[in-house]
Amino acid sequence: MSSPYGDQLNAIGNQAIEQLTERNRNRELGLAISREVIRLSANAIRAVHRGDFEDARKLIQRGGVRLQDAEAIRQRHPSIYHTGFMQDARKEFVEANITLAVIAGEAMPVPEPSALGVDPAAYLNGMAEVIGELRRFILDSLRRDQTDRCDELLEVMDEIYSLLVTVDFPEAVTAGLRHTTDAMRAVLERTRGDLAVAVRQQALEARLAQLHEQPELPQPGVTAAAGSAAYGSAAYGGGMAPGELGVGRRVRISPSCRIHEWRDLDGTIRGTRRVPKSPGSDLKVLEYRVQLDIADPEDQKWIRERGLIPLRPEDEDQ
Repeated sequence: MSSPYGDQLNAIGNQAIEQLTERNRNRELGLAISREVIRLSANAIRAVHRGDFEDARKLIQRGGVRLQDAEAIRQRHPSIYHTGFMQDARKEFVEANITLAVIAGEAMPVPEPSALGVDPAAYLNGMAEVIGELRRFILDSLRRDQTDRCDELLEVMDEIYSLLVTVDFPEAVTAGLRHTTDAMRAVLERTRGDLAVAVRQQALEARLAQLHEQPELPQPGVTAAAGSAAYGSAAYGGGMAPGELGVGRRVRISPSCRIHEWRDLDGTIRGTRRVPKSPGSDLKVLEYRVQLDIADPEDQKWIRERGLIPLRPEDEDQ
């Protein structure tokens, strides 16, 4: 025997089930839209890094259409529209749009939240993620020795961070923006350091290439000094063959090291290089003194081939 409330309770239960069924249907629709928008946005960002901007625009356009399909969910079930998975979809969509606008160097301004149909929290979180994509683009450019836009993009990263750090609201309002901003600061500083090292290394490589491309000086003509042929080429080191010392260059024996040296006499320069004797070697090692004229092309080449370096005044009497 049913109570007098049975029919009413059944009606209430059926109504609740219908509403929950509708809510679950919208939730499943929201999940499908979220997954597709995230996938399209990720593919658009990859297309941007490949330089395929037209393909990126098409993917972003498809993502925008799918986000418009979610407007019906916002009207019927706002709680589902503002869940985390829908917020992630809007954030990724914003990230793809801003990444395309910045890297493509488009004349039009960065798209605003109202133009993308997203709330401010999702927009700012998506903008924060752009810092990571710009770092990726800068590193790829450095690997290709293309540094033309690196400083410009680093400045954009700095401007984004400077904006985000001023947004001071509770995490519940900004959807975790503070945590994302802190993470992006580390990304920004690492990128700044990587770019500085790469630029200085590139400048050094260019300078070394310049020095390497300098024209070779003519081959010197040398005359063997008396007694110089008595020692094998290994005793002289540095690729020097017997008989290369030339007339007027004095040679003497040293048990511990050999010294390449030239003195400052009437237009000459001074320099020295000490080379230790090889362990276990029974070869006699030469210490020799030579007078070389820096203005003489033949002597210049002789100096350069042997790796001689400037001699400080305090070393002269050693």
